[in-house]
Amino acid sequence: MNALINTPVCIADKQTSIIEYQSVPVMTTEQLADFYGTETDNVKKNFSNNTSRFIEGKHYFKVEGAELKAFKNMVTGIHHVPKHTARLMLWTEKGAARHAKILDTDQSWNVFEQLEDCYFNFKKQSQQNDLTLPNFADPAEAAIAWAAEYKAKQIAQQERDHAVATKAEIGKRREATAMATASAKSREAEKLKEQLGESKNYASIKAVETVTGEKFNWRTLKKWCQDNGKKIKDIYDANYGSVKTYPKDAWQAVYGIKLNSIFRA
Repeated sequence: MNALINTPVCIADKQTSIIEYQSVPVMTTEQLADFYGTETDNVKKNFSNNTSRFIEGKHYFKVEGAELKAFKNMVTGIHHVPKHTARLMLWTEKGAARHAKILDTDQSWNVFEQLEDCYFNFKKQSQQNDLTLPNFADPAEAAIAWAAEYKAKQIAQQERDHAVATKAEIGKRREATAMATASAKSREAEKLKEQLGESKNYASIKAVETVTGEKFNWRTLKKWCQDNGKKIKDIYDANYGSVKTYPKDAWQAVYGIKLNSIFRA
């Protein structure tokens, strides 16, 4: 079986062993859920709802059959793998990043940065540490080493900037959706009030008299609407079948009543 368990590392104050599958660092679903502060079923559900965004061999490996049995024996006591599972998902760095993006929590993003540095790139960093230091006495070799380090820092910064920008974009979309939903609900509530003759835009004499305790003349309101080209609306009434509602401008002009003041949300 092409799998390997490496030396334990510490991620987010938790110790875990790095698993390699086909020479690629991977994580089990249970590991991922534990680090991202969510439930295993939630990770599975997010995958099921976004299968088109995950590519086998790029974002994950699926282990089954005899290979799965051998893998279970290898990780016993190190990582929990469901005893009776028929297949196992192993997530690559790109898969872990995709899950962090879907969860979009501060914990998932913060932990993924640590996973990126200390888990998925552990072998690369170890290899870099084993490299012979450049001869800084040689100006040419020192310049090459400095340029390589500068380039690596640039790439790392660009990747982090992209992750931050992606997170911000998701946040903006969520905020816009929430605002649109709130606006739609507000319009629905105002429409219902209008149907009841208790709107900030249109109100019946009965509704205004109930709130203010005063009496009003419908003829005066009707005349003002006719003179000013304003529409009078009919609404259903349980007692009379239908009653007239008059626009807020008519109430303001004729009686000095502001509907938005007497019919507060």
